[in-house]
Amino acid sequence: MIKIICTTISISILSICVSLGSTPKDSTKIPTMFKTPYNNNSYCDNTANKSLRLNDNKVVQMLNVPIILAATGLAYKSFDSRFNSMRNSYIPKFSHHYDDITQYLPAAVMLGLKATNAHGGSRSSWGNMLTADAFSIVILTGMVNGLKYTTNVRRPAEGSYNSFPSGHTATAFMTATMLHKEYGHISPLYSVGAYALASTTGITRILNNKHWSSDVFVGAAIGILSVELGYLIADKLFKKHNYTYPQHTNTYFGHRIKPSFLGLYTGIDVNMGEYTTSDGDKTTYKSGSKAGVEGAWFITPYLGVGGLATATTSSITIGEKGEATDINRFSTTAGAYISFPLSSVFRIGTKALVGANFTSNHEDIPTALNVSPVRMNLQTGASISYLARQNLAFKLFTDYSHSPNFITNKALNELTCGVSINLIIK
Repeated sequence: MIKIICTTISISILSICVSLGSTPKDSTKIPTMFKTPYNNNSYCDNTANKSLRLNDNKVVQMLNVPIILAATGLAYKSFDSRFNSMRNSYIPKFSHHYDDITQYLPAAVMLGLKATNAHGGSRSSWGNMLTADAFSIVILTGMVNGLKYTTNVRRPAEGSYNSFPSGHTATAFMTATMLHKEYGHISPLYSVGAYALASTTGITRILNNKHWSSDVFVGAAIGILSVELGYLIADKLFKKHNYTYPQHTNTYFGHRIKPSFLGLYTGIDVNMGEYTTSDGDKTTYKSGSKAGVEGAWFITPYLGVGGLATATTSSITIGEKGEATDINRFSTTAGAYISFPLSSVFRIGTKALVGANFTSNHEDIPTALNVSPVRMNLQTGASISYLARQNLAFKLFTDYSHSPNFITNKALNELTCGVSINLIIK
């Protein structure tokens, strides 16, 4: 049950983070928590505004999210086996094929809305929309197939060598971005629903053991990028040169903002200790994968309270020829968060958390390791966040955690390096 809840929360947060980066043209439709005050000069530092026009650049508007997603996928590629190990440890028998359908549903909704002239129309005319979609499909097909049959990456549980990138995920994020482009300005719920389906498709490809995590990240990037390029071409052809994308406006992350957030946390664990069993055998502790949910509510622009809940899978080998044993842990911590703006789109942060580590497969671990089922967990870290959209930020972090007397009567000391995708609630 815990595994299902964690998966559901992750899908929901990822979809909301991506979609709520958009802002309806009618700002009265936006919930108060997503409105931002920085159109008023009293909230904006003029120096910050001049230094920050990074997100006003049209190239940046098109490429920042796809580039970050692709870079994350490529960075995690060397650790694909660790994320796959987490899947195999928690839900080895997962097998559902609704992802074959969900990848197309946003496009079906978009066409249905357009055909019925819902809301009095959409962003584009029929000709503009279909031309943009056609170019998007051609671009996506070329990029996905070009990579699949040149990289020759083997799938996790199959013999075929066409795993990278995920075509299902690319298609899902392409159709989600199409719906977002046409109707996201009317109601953010269209974008939320579209990206929820896209995220469900991508995560299901991992859970079904059809793709590595890097396949999904890069597939999502290609899906979004293909639509950005498709609409760029179509808008040029239909002479729609001055269209303003509302989701790219008001990206202010400066001193006047309380940067409360809720996000999807993913990273790689590196163990910093050496352990000897009760029998005197030395052990080899390999890096592990970690995923979870993190959030904080900021009382001031600089100080907040929040927490982090994660699941981790790492492996340890006893002796030189022993078999690797997975150690599966759940961790929950809470405490203080500190954030300080570097500019209008960048913030640095740290935190001081306390909580507990729970070993979920304690009974399956060799007794010689003397792994504790429950131990206190202290955590801190450093991060830098980039506000890519009005309410969408990517955070690059390094966290340190300490659990005393966790294994072989010694402390477990770990560094976690990774990326989180956050919904910013200003």
